[in-house]
Amino acid sequence: LRPGPFYNIDPGAADPWDPGSFVAFVDAAFEQILAADARALLIDLRDNPGGDSSFSDPLVAWFADEPFRFCSRFTVRSSVAARQSNLERMRLAGDRVSPVASLYESLYAANPPGSLFEVDFPAAEPRQGDRFEGPVYLLINRHSYSNTVTVAALAQDYGFARILGEETADLASTYGAMEQFTLPHTGIQVGFPKAHIIRPNGDDGARGVVPDVAIQTPLGPDSWDRVLSQAAGIV
Repeated sequence: LRPGPFYNIDPGAADPWDPGSFVAFVDAAFEQILAADARALLIDLRDNPGGDSSFSDPLVAWFADEPFRFCSRFTVRSSVAARQSNLERMRLAGDRVSPVASLYESLYAANPPGSLFEVDFPAAEPRQGDRFEGPVYLLINRHSYSNTVTVAALAQDYGFARILGEETADLASTYGAMEQFTLPHTGIQVGFPKAHIIRPNGDDGARGVVPDVAIQTPLGPDSWDRVLSQAAGIV
């Protein structure tokens, strides 16, 4: 299974953060996997730019066997720019403001600019009903980024899956949760991470996700995709 980026890539999508069509795709894929009586599952997350946990959590929920969080600690530095970016997101959402955006607003209101605060996200739950209960493998590489690294880290830390491939260049404990502001004179948009995010096992070291089984990966394109062939052999 190659799920693609964890954001909405539908042509002409009005909202890139609407997970509806992605979740429908994942559900349909797993229903086919279960109907085929697959004994093991390989999920290819190579070259995946990442996205948001509202997309990835429903994927993980199909093979998770306990509640899970994408981090053990999530520390935010309050700032005027971060609050304004969140307020703009809420304004654009209209009557569909997400609970997370509302939570951030209450925390920004309670914590003055420059101060640090912790965000305690609720655990995501395994899927109710049918789930895939066979062994799961995630295939990663140096170009697995952002939320994709988070997915690999939590799957490894909770024991939901074995990780194959090469160590990610992006860090498993990192700075993220991007916001943005616009420079007033040039109109250039500047993005910045508002949070320090520590992987579920609490390791705050500056390392990527280290695979359980390393597979030598070529630097350039490989028309034969030997890495995928080796991964399939392990599965």
